[in-house]
Amino acid sequence: LVINLILAVVVEKAQQAHADETQEVVRQQVLEKEAQTKQAQRELVKICYSMDEDKSGNLTLDELLMGFDRDEYFQNMLKSMDISRDDIRMVFNILDQDSSGDIDYVEFVDQLHRLKSQDTHTLLIFILHYVKELQVIMTAPERRRAQQISLSKGPAAGGSSSSTSLGLPAAK
Repeated sequence: LVINLILAVVVEKAQQAHADETQEVVRQQVLEKEAQTKQAQRELVKICYSMDEDKSGNLTLDELLMGFDRDEYFQNMLKSMDISRDDIRMVFNILDQDSSGDIDYVEFVDQLHRLKSQDTHTLLIFILHYVKELQVIMTAPERRRAQQISLSKGPAAGGSSSSTSLGLPAAK
C-alpha cells in the first residue's frame, strides 16, 4: 500500500513536470512565432518603402500593382493569403477606408497581418466588399431605367414628351 502511494506521487510529479515542460515549449513557440511575424512585418515595410515611388509614406493602387509585378517576395506573401493580382484592387479599396486613393504602408502591413491571421474575418470582409460592388452594379441599370421611364412620360403624366425633352420637334 505504501509503495502504491509513493508510486502515485512519483507519477503525479512526473506528469506535472511534463505538463510544465509542454507549457514552456508552447510559450517558446508562441514567442518565436511573434518574433518571426514582427521581422516579416519589418521586411514588408521595407518592401513597401521601395515600392513607394514618390516616397510619400503611402502606397497607391498603381504602386501596389507594380510592386506585385516586380517583387517576388511581395507577390508570394500575397499569394500565401490567396490574394491574386486581380484581388489587389479589392484589397486596396477595403483598406483605403477614407477613399483618399492611397494607404499608409505601415497601416497596410498591419492590416495585411490582421487579414492573414484572421482567415474567417478575411473571408467575411471580401464577401462584404463583393456584395457592396454587386449592389452598385445592380442599382445602376435600375437608375438608368427610371431615368428612361421619366423621360418617356407624356405631358398628361406630369412629364414632358420624350421627343421635346430630347430637343426634337414634337410630332404632328
